[in-house]
Amino acid sequence: MTDLTDVVLASPLGRELTRDEAGKLAAFVKIRELADGEVLVREGSRDSHLHVIAKGRIAVARKDEASGELNVMYSLETGDLVGELSFMDDEVRYASLVAAVDLAAAVNAGV
Repeated sequence: MTDLTDVVLASPLGRELTRDEAGKLAAFVKIRELADGEVLVREGSRDSHLHVIAKGRIAVARKDEASGELNVMYSLETGDLVGELSFMDDEVRYASLVAAVDLAAAVNAGV
């Protein structure tokens, strides 16, 4: 099992936290396991969660209107934050978040 305190400390959220402070923040997060290609958040949906990639890689992709296929714009890896804009403003997601490897895990820090 993943130690959530270590996940928080390894992310930008934990850079200036003590282990005790990170442990308190870790009490508000959970791990969500994803298989390769599984969608964490779909473009156009509302999602006010902040995600920290605990393990693996997440592709940030937008749907091509003509073909309907997802085009990867960039990837984020272990320790990266994703979804910070929607977390702050609760607007619709401008892109989908798709697991780019098997068993990519995201920490879902919803409030």
